[in-house]
Amino acid sequence: MCLQKAINCTRRPELINVLYSAYENEICPLLPKVVFERVGTCVRISSAADIFLWRVQRLFFLSGEQDLSSFLLVDLGLVKFPDYACNISHQVFAGRDDLLEYEEAIEVAQVMDEYLDANNMDMVIRCIDVSDSHIQASLMEDTRSSILDSPPTFFSCFSASWVYSKVLTLGISVFEHKHR
Repeated sequence: MCLQKAINCTRRPELINVLYSAYENEICPLLPKVVFERVGTCVRISSAADIFLWRVQRLFFLSGEQDLSSFLLVDLGLVKFPDYACNISHQVFAGRDDLLEYEEAIEVAQVMDEYLDANNMDMVIRCIDVSDSHIQASLMEDTRSSILDSPPTFFSCFSASWVYSKVLTLGISVFEHKHR
């Protein structure tokens, strides 16, 4: 069989290229069958479905840091959480716009983290500016909104304002560190 030859590859992309070229050059015509036997059915999902899964993961884990395997382990019951009763008294997001604003704020925070890792201070400053402008706008809106039916304090961490405030706090820490 063609896969029994010794293949000297140290990296995954190299191995994939070697296997694909073996199939393309008809050295190993049974490759799809062998891959299917080992891996099973594979599918490619659309970008819309990918975004939907990302949102579900973010809402399920309260962050976007978990990967799909963690979600599946919980869903399959392989990872158990303690039993709890869910008493829904407030919606986390008042509407779709609040969810989208929250997601946008999370993206700004993730971008800022990436630029901090890359030490790209110009882009970090842009993220801080975006966060500052959103905070200023939300302060204007908050003065007009009613406090009578406000959700529990814990829910505030699911607001764009809360995320932007964390970006600004991180920005202040970065500037203080640079100043020293």
